[in-house]
Amino acid sequence: MLKRLNLTDLRFIIFCALYVTVAQNTLFFLSVYELTEIKTWRDIVFLASFPLAIFLFLNICFSVLLLPYLRKGLMIAFLLIGSVVTYFIYAYNIVIDEEMIRNTLQTTRAESFDLISWRLILFLVVFGVIPSVPVVLTRFKKQSWLRVTAIRGINISLS
Repeated sequence: MLKRLNLTDLRFIIFCALYVTVAQNTLFFLSVYELTEIKTWRDIVFLASFPLAIFLFLNICFSVLLLPYLRKGLMIAFLLIGSVVTYFIYAYNIVIDEEMIRNTLQTTRAESFDLISWRLILFLVVFGVIPSVPVVLTRFKKQSWLRVTAIRGINISLS
């Protein structure tokens, strides 16, 4: 039997930002590390700052977007979409940009079915469905809207 998680709003946001930073950006970090020559301590600090910067950015975004009553559904959507994007980045060694998103929206059904593979389904399950289970099972500790707003404001300010 799966155990329910009992989290505060802030812990949920931080865990989600941490998961997305680590699980869905690994290839990006590896690419940046391969392309950067380490000659001085500043290069090391520069490389170490990438995961931190992405985590802080996601922390701010999730603090703004993951509102009560919407947070579980939105986070599950982010996880599922992120898992598909991660698959295409790994499988085709591509960068998702505005033009790529536009082309995706103009793709026909036949072209879409040609892209579906067992590897895509595996990525969707491993990086999307399985991480969505704890999101679904999370219960949130009751807090007043004023307290939640204040904590989110402090969290955003510190990020």
